[in-house]
This record gives sequence, structure tokens and C-alpha cells, in this order.
Amino acid sequence: MIHESQVLENQFRRFMIETEPKSFYIKEMKGKTSFWEIEFSQPVIQYVPSCFRFLTPSTKYSKYDWVEYVPSYIPNLNHVALFVNYHKNHREFANNHDGILKKYVHEGGKKMNFSSPNLLYRWQHKIKSIDQRSIALIKSSFENCYWNLPSPSPSEASCIDNLIYSKSTQILRIWMTSKTLVKIISIGDRLEKRPILGEEVSVKSAQILVLSDDGNRVQSVNMSVFLTDDIADSVSENDIFNAVLANEINSNSRLGRTILIGKIGNVVTPNNMKSFVSLVLWKMLQTLEDDSSPTLIGNVNQVKLEITNIIHNNPEIFSSENFSSDMLGWTKDLPKKISQCIKELSPLFFEDDEKIYQLSSILLGFIASNSPENLENKEFLLNLVKLFDTIKVNANFWGHDALMRLRTSIPYASLQPSLQHASSFSSQKVLDNLPRLLNRMVYSRIFSQPHTNW
Repeated sequence: MIHESQVLENQFRRFMIETEPKSFYIKEMKGKTSFWEIEFSQPVIQYVPSCFRFLTPSTKYSKYDWVEYVPSYIPNLNHVALFVNYHKNHREFANNHDGILKKYVHEGGKKMNFSSPNLLYRWQHKIKSIDQRSIALIKSSFENCYWNLPSPSPSEASCIDNLIYSKSTQILRIWMTSKTLVKIISIGDRLEKRPILGEEVSVKSAQILVLSDDGNRVQSVNMSVFLTDDIADSVSENDIFNAVLANEINSNSRLGRTILIGKIGNVVTPNNMKSFVSLVLWKMLQTLEDDSSPTLIGNVNQVKLEITNIIHNNPEIFSSENFSSDMLGWTKDLPKKISQCIKELSPLFFEDDEKIYQLSSILLGFIASNSPENLENKEFLLNLVKLFDTIKVNANFWGHDALMRLRTSIPYASLQPSLQHASSFSSQKVLDNLPRLLNRMVYSRIFSQPHTNW
């Protein structure tokens, strides 16, 4: 854990703007838990997909207090971490099949425990509602932005990506989650019970193919898993879909059998390749160099090459049972099909002049918190990602000259008409928050990389 933290710190310091964080350190290394701590002055959006309810325990923290651990997707950081609510002994989303969305506002730069192994958020906050138009996009961000492919070697795990359930004096459980594309090979008939955090869950055994990532290439691996009964009843052999997997890490560091706890979105077909295309775009974003753009992914031909390589290198998952001549038809005119997928993935991804950009989930959370009406303004969002493309992730020379270049850029001028009638949002607010937003984007891209790259 110490080694991983040191390597990550070096990556952060290499790429982040020095204006934030002013203090950046590992806290409580002498105890049973440890975590990064930074000041976080922007609102935090918490999205709890319904499938995460399996990983939400309510544990007695002391003689009188209960602690509720809620695994949440945080679009502002593009990360899954544990939220902790004290003095609650019930799970508010136990029967909520739509997931939960909340927004927490921190005023004046409250301390936050970032990038667990343990906690992301604690103590002082104010809860605000989320605009209805933001909800579908935040869920779409979890579906099409947050990809966390497992390692092809089941014994490998990173302490940084684990959900660590702990009390003040001991660690109770450690669970590891991943999100990837899977293909069903076979599903058993027998329904059985398996414990997840002390509760018995109905499951069926299954053989699946999983897209994994060893840091160099995406490859399919065969796995024996359990499917929760609602997923087992909703899929058939040869179906490919976006899935959330979970493993318990036992005290001897061995992984328990994988349980597939979530099916996200629709089954992948030749006419519905959005999940696959977004996975490829996410893989391309993992590359981070000093001259990398925060938002530009590449051009259509680069994406075509990456897609073609993954399909050719994984014939087991992209096989004749799924695609046959239909798949050949889909790849026959690949650039146009990619462009169509990008349109369907808007506003998370944009194509302009054959260049493909990402509206990072960090920017999505920023706009959803400050100017939700602009989430449907594609011209505004495209100019915003182009504005960020004028700088590089390693903006060590951030200062007056960099601000002047932004103010005199074409994307900055193009943003002004959209902001003229916004009462609480301005171009100055974008510039004031830009260093923090850029740092968040660096965090999310480093954490998206396989831990073998750290």
C-alpha cells in the first residue's frame, strides 16, 4: 500500500497544477487505515446504482452508534468510493431500483479523504437536490465513462481500488469491484445462497468471458462466477453486456469467487455498440503524457484501429454466435458507425472535424452543479471541451500567461453567448475553477489505469 501510494503521488505531482492541493499527504499510516487528504471546495455528487445495495453494510461502530457504508460512484472524481453516514441503522435504498443521487456542497474548502482505501467523505456538508435533467446524464456517465476492467490474473489486486470496511480498531471486510463487458457462456439451473457482507443473496453459477486489461492490451478471459438471480433471469447464453463484478478479498489475500452484481444498460448488439465504443475510448484515455490534452482522445481513424485490434484479438467474445455477418457488416463501414455511436454517446463524447473529445465526468459534475441548463447545450459543451484542449495536463507553468491564452482563444469567445443569460454561472467561474477541474481530470485518468502501470 505504501509503495502504491508513493508511485501515485509521484504521478500526481508530475501532472497536476501546483495551485492545488496546497497540502497533499497520506494520513494515518500508523493506524489500520490510510488515505489521501485534500481540500475539496466543489460540490460532490453521489450516485448509488441499485446493484451496489449488495455491498452496503450497516455495522455497529461503537456501543451506541451505527455506521452505514455506502459504495458510491462519484462522477466529480470518476471513482467508486465508500460514503459513510453515521447514526443510521437502515439502508435507504434497499428497495430502490433506480439508484440514489445526492449532492453535497462543501463551503470554504472542507477537508475530504480522497481515494480510499477507506473513506472519501465525512462530517460537515450541506445536501442539495440535483436537477432532474442531470440525473440521466450522471447515470450515463457511470455506464459509459467509468470502466474498471479486471486483471487477467485473478490473484492481482490493488489496495487503492478496494472498498475497505473498517471500524476504529480493525478492518471488517475488503471488497474489490470492477466494471467491464462480459459474455455469458452458460448459466446453471440451481438457485443457491451466497453471503455478501453477512447477508444471504440468491445466485446461480455461470461461466462467462470477461474483457480484462493487463496494462498493455485488452483480452478476454474465462471465469466461473455467480450471477445474482435477477441478472440470471434477464440474460441468455451468448449475451454480451456491461457488468459490475465484485470479489471479497479474504484475510489470506485470496480472492473469493466473483459475483456479478449488476447489469448496466442494454445487451450489446451490432446495432447497439455504444458500450464497446465507450470502453475503447476509455482505454485510449489511460495514456497520459506531459503533452496530453485533458479532453482530446484522438481522431476517428485512431479509434477505428483500436476497435479493430480488440475485435481481432478477442475472437471468443466477438464470435459468430453473436455477430457473424452482422458484425462484418458493422465493421465494413467502421468510421461512419463510430461517428454514429459518438452521437448517441453525447454529451459524454463529441466528434468535431473527425476529432473525438470527451466531456469528462468531472466537467459533467461541475456543469450539473453550477449550470444544469447547459447540459443540453451541445454547442456550449463542445466549446468547453475545446477550451480545455488548449492546455495540457502537465500545466506546471499555470499563471498569467496561461490565463491570457485561454481568454484570447476561439473556444473561450464561443462560450460567451451561452453564458450571457446565466445568473449564477460565468466564464470567470470556469477560469477560477479550471486548475481544480484539471487536477480532478488527472486523478481520474491515473486511477483508471491498471495498477500494473503505477
